[in-house]
Amino acid sequence: MKIDFSRNINNNFIEQILEIDNTIYPDYMCGSYESINQRFKKNQDSYILVYDDKKVIGYFCFFPIVNNLYELILKSNKMFDDNILPKDICEYSSFNNLFLISVAILPEYQDKKSIILLTNGFKQFLKEKLEEGCVINSITATAVSEDGKKLLRYLCFDSIRTIENSYELFYCDSNGIERMIASE
Repeated sequence: MKIDFSRNINNNFIEQILEIDNTIYPDYMCGSYESINQRFKKNQDSYILVYDDKKVIGYFCFFPIVNNLYELILKSNKMFDDNILPKDICEYSSFNNLFLISVAILPEYQDKKSIILLTNGFKQFLKEKLEEGCVINSITATAVSEDGKKLLRYLCFDSIRTIENSYELFYCDSNGIERMIASE
């Protein structure tokens, strides 16, 4: 198994992402090819992918978001997912608020090795962005499963509150990001 960053590849992995989503999530939580591809086109530096040979078996999807969406996520009790549009996504800059939109691993690969590869890839990505001069102010995320909640807590996120459908909104500030990267 190995990790890769979406900035290194073209959009051929999106079909595999959709297959993972259709295995993990209920239909109403699965994005469309069009919406995922449009967000990827807006910021191609938005996925950490775990491969078993040439097969994508898991991923993290995240991107920097505009301030209006960031503030809305923090104030709202609404789930943000496929309703995030390309206009809501930024390029990485000197100051960033990230939204971790999805984490998924195929059930047969949900073992310690896959999770460690994926989380280490995420930490490596964040470290590289910081070394490039990108300040990561915060990361927000929504957990829809108990395993998702455990993973976010492991990554130094704090639960802010319960939102619609009993999902939880999580937040990681710059101090949490530093602790996350240091725990590599």
